[in-house]
Amino acid sequence: GYNVFPIPFSYLNNQGELVGYDVAFAYELTRSLNVKLVLIPFTWINLVEDLKAGRFDIAMAGIYVTNERIESVKVSKSYFKSPLVMIVPSNQASKFLSREKIEEIQDLKIAIFNDQVFLDLVNETFPEAETKLVSNLEEMVQFKDYDAIIWTLTQWSILASINTDLSVVIPKDLGPPFLFAYLMPPKCN
Repeated sequence: GYNVFPIPFSYLNNQGELVGYDVAFAYELTRSLNVKLVLIPFTWINLVEDLKAGRFDIAMAGIYVTNERIESVKVSKSYFKSPLVMIVPSNQASKFLSREKIEEIQDLKIAIFNDQVFLDLVNETFPEAETKLVSNLEEMVQFKDYDAIIWTLTQWSILASINTDLSVVIPKDLGPPFLFAYLMPPKCN
């Protein structure tokens, strides 16, 4: 199972080919097991249910570990971790260096990918902030209706590197890093 959203783990390149770290590892894994690779797309909202239904044997797409996933499906040992960051207009970066400074921002609007984990994180960390749920990268990087985006360093540093108007800031006290792992159906051996 894969999803094309989490650059650099799994994404479509300019030629429309599925590439990325987890895609390369999927090919390596199938070669070492001498089995055929079948790539099946999933949506984030249905990931756990797809695994429980046995729609695919393993999900590999920059998937972070959550309590719900640990309790619902088999989770591999973490293979990567990335701190949480805020992506902000470069000329506003100094306002986002610490949680304390961020809390001073009046009418703070934070965008997150439409994911319950990030929604819970923002609601807990910045309860006064307005949260904007977005569904794709293009919508996130426009910065029209919000002050910052919260995501992981690995994923957003790539976007910030191609957009000089954006900066990646790792605020003090934002929280622990996200752990990434592969997921398998609950009854997998």
